[in-house]
Amino acid sequence: MFEILKSIFYFKIFNSLPRATIQEVKKYQDIINKTKFYKFKYQDCAVESKEKNITAINYGDNIQSLAVENIYRSIGVPAQNIITIDRDSLSTFSGEKGILIMQGYFTNLEGINNFPLPDCIIPVYFGFYISSGRKNNVFLNYADELKKHMPIGCRSIDNVKMLASAGIKSFNSKCLTLTFPRREIKKTNELKTYLVDINENILKQLPDFITKDAVFREHETTYPENPLSEKSLKEIENYAKNLLAEYRENASLVVT
Repeated sequence: MFEILKSIFYFKIFNSLPRATIQEVKKYQDIINKTKFYKFKYQDCAVESKEKNITAINYGDNIQSLAVENIYRSIGVPAQNIITIDRDSLSTFSGEKGILIMQGYFTNLEGINNFPLPDCIIPVYFGFYISSGRKNNVFLNYADELKKHMPIGCRSIDNVKMLASAGIKSFNSKCLTLTFPRREIKKTNELKTYLVDINENILKQLPDFITKDAVFREHETTYPENPLSEKSLKEIENYAKNLLAEYRENASLVVT
């Protein structure tokens, strides 16, 4: 049953289901209605000590989770079947067996426990990213686990190369946010350039036609709470929804 669902996800994400197969998907609606589908929340990523009551957040993470929810809804997953679970304590999660799209950024920072995955999680790797700029325990210690779920859809070419060096079959899936529906384009003169999390060094290297009249936004920031309450998580998700809507309605280019 879960292998069928995993196959549906791969085809759905690639947007390559032939018409006949799309009709076949409807036959599995009863299975979908009885299955849990997980998406990430980002509850407990401390940037300093927990005594200082600070959590690092990146609205880009939340936008990616909105993309996951969009995929789930597009195949008819009921809202009550979409469950949020914390990415950074994933290995300790205990719940009903269900599907989880393993997308976004995974790290080996102290106190973060992404791996090994619990038995209740059926992973679909798409938009998966682990840091290749340093020794990373996610990669070094859990390569055998990744091999069980090949091919791994990686968000970047450097991850494809890194996994290939360990004999892990993978491909460049790019980011799951590319699966959002296309927008209706406004007139070009009504659109804006957005510069997101651009520091001064990068700003100096951008040409004037990009920086002129650009709108600046920050995705990476901190929140005065740790761990984040459900109320704060909802506020952060709503802000991410508003950011996404702003880009969809007003952006001609987003540099990040």
